[in-house]
Amino acid sequence: MRIADFTAGKNLQRLIYLAVCGLIFAYLCVLVIAVLIGDWLFDANGQPIATDFLAFWGAGKFVLQGHAADAYNLEIHKSISSAESGAVFNGYYSWQYPPTFLLVTAALALVSYPAALVSWMAFGITFYAFAIRLIGETRLAVLAAMAWPPVLWNTAVGQNGFVTAALLGAAIASIEKRPALAGLFFGLLTYKPQFGLIIPIALIAGGYWRVIGWAPSSATAMAVLSIAVFGTQIWSDFFDTAAKINGMILVDGRADFSKLQSLYGFVRALGGSLTTAWVAQGFLIAALSAGIIWIWLQKGAFHVKAAALATATILGSPYA
Repeated sequence: MRIADFTAGKNLQRLIYLAVCGLIFAYLCVLVIAVLIGDWLFDANGQPIATDFLAFWGAGKFVLQGHAADAYNLEIHKSISSAESGAVFNGYYSWQYPPTFLLVTAALALVSYPAALVSWMAFGITFYAFAIRLIGETRLAVLAAMAWPPVLWNTAVGQNGFVTAALLGAAIASIEKRPALAGLFFGLLTYKPQFGLIIPIALIAGGYWRVIGWAPSSATAMAVLSIAVFGTQIWSDFFDTAAKINGMILVDGRADFSKLQSLYGFVRALGGSLTTAWVAQGFLIAALSAGIIWIWLQKGAFHVKAAALATATILGSPYA
């Protein structure tokens, strides 16, 4: 390599570092300014501001108070969570996570709502960075991932995107060398069951039987633990509420079809019928499945398979 080429490469890398660090600094400034002007965490009167995270914190409160099943009564959930936190939630409110996730939310509810939100974001970002390091193995990869615009949005609304992305990324990155860890992460990812359509197809096509064994084992262990803590009725409550919420979101569009990052949501947002949207999503799932089978049967580089699976996992879900 010529000296000029080497120097140009180093300069480009330095420029990329500056760009991503600049974006991260800008995100931090936005959050700090939002706090100072009363648009995030607390309003101008010192009252907590409601975000999507309120449902997580509220679910944890129900667990600590000994009536976890109330988390699946949306009217009670919304009213009590607002009253307990002091944050009034005026938008669409839902809670459709399985009882296994209540074990996590209980820990969050040990502190006040604002403190829990900051703690949840700190944990999520740390886990997200860990997963990116497993995948990219460089500091620049982590910084670039932190500079991705959805990082700011996820932080502002208090969602679980960091944890979901970290579980999926860490699971896929661990498949070859750490099958037990990959299975554990896939099992934990079942708190978002809609992302489980394509993953088993890839693992079977690739012959990763140890991961296939560990994933359902970890998911089953968590389900058994939740039954031991909360009983069996809460699972019936979960399935009933999840069915109602899916109807409100996927059929009625209560959460706005344009916010669904899926082909189904795209078709519905354009005015397509329920049948048309499901047919389109079904064809996409079939195409993704066929593509994943073909790619994971090959002897090619694993990073290509990993990228294909991560992409197909998100695209395959009608509710993402």
